[in-house]
Amino acid sequence: MTSLFLSRTVVGIFAFATGAAFAQDIPARFDAGRVIATPTLADGTTLEFYTDSGGGANMLCRDVALRLGLELTPLHDEEAERELGTDLATAHMPRFRPGRGIPGNADGDDTLLVHNCTPRTGHPAGTAGFLSSRWFDRRIWTWDYPGADLRLEKPGFAPPKDAHRIAVHFKTDSAGKRAFAMGRIGVRIDGESLDMLLDTGASATLSTNALATLGDHLPAQRAISFIVHSRFERWMRAHPDWRVIDGADSVPGARVIEVPSVDIAGFRVGPVLFAERGDDNLHRWMAQMMDGPTEGAIGGNVFQHFTMTVDYPAGRAYFRCMQGCAAAR
Repeated sequence: MTSLFLSRTVVGIFAFATGAAFAQDIPARFDAGRVIATPTLADGTTLEFYTDSGGGANMLCRDVALRLGLELTPLHDEEAERELGTDLATAHMPRFRPGRGIPGNADGDDTLLVHNCTPRTGHPAGTAGFLSSRWFDRRIWTWDYPGADLRLEKPGFAPPKDAHRIAVHFKTDSAGKRAFAMGRIGVRIDGESLDMLLDTGASATLSTNALATLGDHLPAQRAISFIVHSRFERWMRAHPDWRVIDGADSVPGARVIEVPSVDIAGFRVGPVLFAERGDDNLHRWMAQMMDGPTEGAIGGNVFQHFTMTVDYPAGRAYFRCMQGCAAAR
C-alpha cells in the first residue's frame, strides 16, 4: 500500500518492448511470496527492484543512484519530504544488458524518484528500488507463484480454459480515464464478501515471538495480507478460537490473525495470516486512489497457490490453482 503523493507521482523506467508481439519472462526471484525483479546492467551488475501492485511510485535508493553515476535532478515537494525525508531527486533509469532487462512503464516515462532508503520509508531490505502499480498498468502480467516466474504477456493474451476469471476495478476520472492503477478485487471470508486491494507487495517483518508461535519455518520478512482494525476486532469477537499473535509485526502494536480460509475466484485456500492495519489507512487514504474503500489487502500469501494473470486494460484477473486449493463453498 502507498500514499496519495506517491500514487500521484508519475515515474517510470527505460521503456522497451511496449506492445511487443511476444511474451517476455522478467528476470525475477520469488522470496516467501514476494516478487523481486533482478535486471542486469551492461557491466554485469544485478539490481533488485521490489515489485508491488499496491504501490504508487517507481523509486531508486540514493546510494545506488550515486554508485551508478546517474545524473540527479533535485526535487522539492513538501508532501513528499514528509513521507520520504529531504534530499529527494529524480533520475533516468540506466540501460540494461539485452535480454536481462525489465520493461518500462507503458506510458514511456523513464524517471525514478530517488530518495534515502531506510526501513522507516518502507524500503525492503537489500533492494535497490521499487516498481509500483504504474509499472504494471496498461499491460497484461502473469505471476506464476509456484513456478517462480513473472511474465509480461503479449497483447491479445488468451487465458487457459481452466482459468477462473474475476473483475478488477480501478478508479477513473470524470472522463472515464483511469486515474490510478490500484486494483480492487472481491473475496469471501467467514461468509462475507469483502472488497480488497490486489497487493502483490503486501509484506511484513514478523517478530521473534510470532515466528516461534507460528513455527512454519518461513523467514521473518514475508508476504502477508492486511485487514483493518475494526474487522480484525470483529473476527476476534466472533471466533475466539482463531489464533491471534500480539506484537507480531514490525508496525508498533500491530497484531496478526490466522484466518482459516479465504475464498477467491471460486477457490478456497488457507489458513491465511492477516496483519492488522488502521481503518484510516484503507478506508480514507487508500480509498482516494481506488474506486471505493476496501477492508484490507490480499497479498502473496494467498496468491502463492496460483498462477495469476492480471489484464490491466480489460480490468480482469485469471486464476489457476497450482497447489493447496479446494473449491469454494
